[in-house]
Amino acid sequence: MASTDSNNVPAPSFFIVYGWSEGPWQSKKMRDALRANGFRAAQRAAEADVIIAHSLGCYLVPRENHAKVVMLVGLPYWPGKPVLISVLQNTSQNIKNSWSDRAGWWLNKLLHNCWYILARPKASYYAGTRRKLSMLPATSTTREVLFIRNKRDTFCRPDIQNLIPSTMNYTYVQNVGGPHHEDCWLNPIPYVNLIRKSL
Repeated sequence: MASTDSNNVPAPSFFIVYGWSEGPWQSKKMRDALRANGFRAAQRAAEADVIIAHSLGCYLVPRENHAKVVMLVGLPYWPGKPVLISVLQNTSQNIKNSWSDRAGWWLNKLLHNCWYILARPKASYYAGTRRKLSMLPATSTTREVLFIRNKRDTFCRPDIQNLIPSTMNYTYVQNVGGPHHEDCWLNPIPYVNLIRKSL
């Protein structure tokens, strides 16, 4: 087991709960950044000290877990707005803002999106059935839930803080890194730093 210092204190562990059409390819920079900062990967979400959930994964965090920090990034919740519109707007943002310097990454991402959709049909089922705020993880006396909405996220309503019951006691953060839905995969360091401050 990895340790954080000479006293053999176990390194904090992390687990990533992916959204629809996502998987390890998207999270490589995030996982590398976490390991570079002394974290180790857990085998199961329920065993992790830190759970990072992105997009649809926010609804899939297991209710029974021992995490000290749960980070929810880019919750897809926008009542009345068709998901297809959100997807098209997000794609347009990606092309407009990142195409010139990340064209290869986005094309590769598109191919992996298609692969994960085919390889993980259960995620497609969850995309249509698990989109209720009541399915989000709860805070506790030993757990902080960080809720992150980047300001140009086309999947999450700008006033989401007013829609989630105050009794859930989330810590709301806007624009940890960049303004877009997938920013945590491209620019993970600010997210890792926020996790470290919360532990």
